[in-house]
Amino acid sequence: MRTMKSKHISMSVEEFELMEHPFGWKAEYFSGKGHLTPREHHVRTQLTLAPQAATSDWIVSVDSSLKEQMIETFFEAFEDSVEFCDWSLDDILAHARKNINNYFQGVRGQPHPASKMALEPNSQRIIGLALFVQKKEERVDLDLLLVQPSHQRMGIATRAPAHVS
Repeated sequence: MRTMKSKHISMSVEEFELMEHPFGWKAEYFSGKGHLTPREHHVRTQLTLAPQAATSDWIVSVDSSLKEQMIETFFEAFEDSVEFCDWSLDDILAHARKNINNYFQGVRGQPHPASKMALEPNSQRIIGLALFVQKKEERVDLDLLLVQPSHQRMGIATRAPAHVS
């Protein structure tokens, strides 16, 4: 297992000015070091989702009996991500546990039936989650969307929230 870490490189200010600054990273110089940390950008938007009638046996409704597996999937999806840069593995796991438990306890809104899990077809292990919560009478928010790194870029995060069973 690995976690994303900030970089602190001893160098002169002249070397810092000449160095390439990686895209998506904040670059600062102080105390005789170049400090590189990932930039976090939080985006808030509103979407109107139009469910698509799709048939798939690998995108299913959320099953609360699989809560522990959902926590593991959250951890695996974010253990080496910008969102948790410089966090310990224990802290990431604790956050995963808190996040999934809070979802089922309705802390951020009541769990909504549109919530889906994507299952790996052969093993039936959870590889993605699209968790929705009911905020107000007519407002439903996408609370959490994740896909395990081994299954990213396959359209799962696009299909799961729009799937109607």
